[in-house]
Amino acid sequence: MIHLQGANNLPDAQSQLVVTMFALPGTPILTLVGAEELAERRDRRVSRP
Repeated sequence: MIHLQGANNLPDAQSQLVVTMFALPGTPILTLVGAEELAERRDRRVSRP
């Protein structure tokens, strides 16, 4: 599964994140990806501090 990650950019307040996901009827809302696709996208990852 490829996903985007949100973060709290406010040092003095807590943030909340609401996610709305859409899919065609009868199709899965999540699709898992294989190791090959993850390796192809490795350069798009953000390193943790």
